[in-house]
Amino acid sequence: MIVVELYALRDRVILPTIAETPDGIYLEMEPVTVLGASDVQGLEAALRERRARGNPVVAGPGLQGWPRHVVLPYAGVKSNAALQKKARGWGVRLHADGVTVFPYTPYQPGRGDLANRDADVRFGGPDPDREAAEWLVRRFTGG
Repeated sequence: MIVVELYALRDRVILPTIAETPDGIYLEMEPVTVLGASDVQGLEAALRERRARGNPVVAGPGLQGWPRHVVLPYAGVKSNAALQKKARGWGVRLHADGVTVFPYTPYQPGRGDLANRDADVRFGGPDPDREAAEWLVRRFTGG
C-alpha cells in the first residue's frame, strides 16, 4: 500500500511526498506537487507517479521534533491552524488492486485532522487511478 495525502484549497490541490520512517510513521516532505483544483489529468498523473515511486523511507524526526507541514508555503499560510481553516485534507491509499479515498475531519482547531475512515470510497475498476482522480476533482470543484 502506498500512502498519499493531499490538501484541497479553493483553486488548487497540494500533494506532498509522503515518506515512511522505519517505525512506520509517515512524514510529509519535498517534492510537493501543486495542481489546479479541476485538473483531472494532472491528479491522475500524480497518483500514477506516486504508485510507481512508492513511499520513500527516511529516518524519523528523533529528538529534533516533528517537522512543520511542508505544504504551508504552498497553501499560502504560516501555521497548521491556518492550513486547517483554508484546506480540506484527503487521504488516498494506492493498493495493487485499487484505490481508497477518505476525507480528514478536524478534531482540534490548529492541532490536526483525523482520518474519517467511515467515509471510505473504494475504486477497483479497470482504471482506479483515473476513477479516483475524477471523483476527487468533483469533490474539489462541487461538480
